[in-house]
Amino acid sequence: MVSLLSAAPATRPDLQDSFSVILTAGMAPYTLHVNAVNIPLAHGTVLTARYEWDFGDGTAESKYNKLVGWNAAHIYNRGGNYTVALTLTDEAGDQRVMKKAFIIDNDSRQTIYVAGNGNDGSFGNTPQQPVRTLARAGKLLREDSRILLRRGDIFEISSPLEIKRSNVIIGAYDDPAKPKQATTQPAGDRPVIFFTGLKKDVPYFTTARNTSDAMFQDLAFDSKFSQGADKTGMPDCVKPSGQNTTVRNCVFLNVGYGINGNQEPHGVMAIDNSCPLETGLRSYFAWVQGSDHVYLGNTVVNSTREHCLRVGGADRILIAYNNFSNLDRRAPNKGGDQLDVSKGAMTIHSGSYVYVVNNVIPVGELLIGPLGKGDGWNNPKARWHWAVIEGNEINSYVYINHGTDHVMCRNNLINRNDWSCFIVEGYDEKYQRGNSDITIINNTGVNRGLKGNFLRVTGKVDGITVRNNLYIAPKLKLTDNWSAPVYADPGGLSSFRESSGNVWPDLKGFKGVHYIIDLGGYISEKKWLDQAFVKGDRFQTLVLPATQPTAEATTEPTTEPAIDLGEVGAKPGA
Repeated sequence: MVSLLSAAPATRPDLQDSFSVILTAGMAPYTLHVNAVNIPLAHGTVLTARYEWDFGDGTAESKYNKLVGWNAAHIYNRGGNYTVALTLTDEAGDQRVMKKAFIIDNDSRQTIYVAGNGNDGSFGNTPQQPVRTLARAGKLLREDSRILLRRGDIFEISSPLEIKRSNVIIGAYDDPAKPKQATTQPAGDRPVIFFTGLKKDVPYFTTARNTSDAMFQDLAFDSKFSQGADKTGMPDCVKPSGQNTTVRNCVFLNVGYGINGNQEPHGVMAIDNSCPLETGLRSYFAWVQGSDHVYLGNTVVNSTREHCLRVGGADRILIAYNNFSNLDRRAPNKGGDQLDVSKGAMTIHSGSYVYVVNNVIPVGELLIGPLGKGDGWNNPKARWHWAVIEGNEINSYVYINHGTDHVMCRNNLINRNDWSCFIVEGYDEKYQRGNSDITIINNTGVNRGLKGNFLRVTGKVDGITVRNNLYIAPKLKLTDNWSAPVYADPGGLSSFRESSGNVWPDLKGFKGVHYIIDLGGYISEKKWLDQAFVKGDRFQTLVLPATQPTAEATTEPTTEPAIDLGEVGAKPGA
């Protein structure tokens, strides 16, 4: 069992509340979920506060022991006594440290072994007497048990296996009698679960609504549908329900969804998984619904028909240290698939409290807010509340749809040629919804092209703050009415609460700098600096390195200013 031992009091007697924990029966390896969104703050809001988690796990195999975000999760691989600490720093610098201590039991699960040369007449109690099929292993599964599949074997499955027990692991084991062989296959030495059923949108694994603590690890998911790139009828790998589902170190090959959360599970952790094939993932690596989701260190090369990750209605989500790409494969030399467009790496539509931090997005947009245009009429009341986009490297742009409020974009490095780094939609008359409280601070935008913007505002927004950003665009030419460091459609001028300390390109020789329709189009540097909300902006042309920088997701922030200008631009760990 996971037992709560004690809760250390806050240092402020008037602010005694502590963080929340999902506590369920379980044992190591155990995933612990925490969140702090309901802790009262003496100063500022959750956007301006800092939430730093230390899970107190210093073991060698521990990963992501320290995280930042409104919610978080950690896998304890060994039983023992652990103390989770939250350091909460508010806008005024007031700091509180809250602690809770836990006892996590040692692993005492019973094991069912499965091997390609096994016998379904046995009970799989030992590696020497394994069962042969997952169907047989599923019938033997009980509370507090595990199914281990022999590494390097292939296990066919044609219908879903529902996990109706709690505290269960589906994983892999090494057979000493089977010599290891080096392989360059995407699955590595993981056991492969191979779907042979009909093409009709069914999962490999589901968990029942009354279950908790299911873990899927060290597995490879594949299917017979390796030809083509269409998503119709493709099988889903894990479809969780209930609470506290973990998927780690798995490989998804020719499948539909990796993790399909449309049953609204409570507590999902996906860590260090991979979708390595350009045409393997047909739908979403993760469809996110429910609450308390954490996605750490996952890699997606492409989705042929959907986004890498999409939130369709969820609360409290941490997305950190992932590498998500969504390719455009329409050109003949890219694959020639006219339906495989760069649809977007992450789209976060409806719900509340998402923290997107320290990810790398080589290709594909990051979108926050409900569906609009013709796509959103099924749910015109959808909204997104509270989002932090922090410390990411994005080779695309951030798009904030109408119907979104309380967004903080800080310390990001955005490489985007001939387009906008940030787009904020204005009020939409048809949907009767707009955007409010949007802050863009300490970001670095890099544009090596001839046109584009750092920020485009498409109409009236209820409050935009733009502070200490750096826009490097040495080749920018204002030869049409679209290009400008800041471009604002009608109503955009009154959207600004503040523009301060930003460094914009010096565009002397052109007809102006920013394009503000409410002020007649292009305006001079002086006219911009004369606006009441502008304080300390300056104009300076900067020279870029010869090559465009690239980065990989790590367990520490890596975003740095492209040019060192002190307090301006992306600041690691801020």
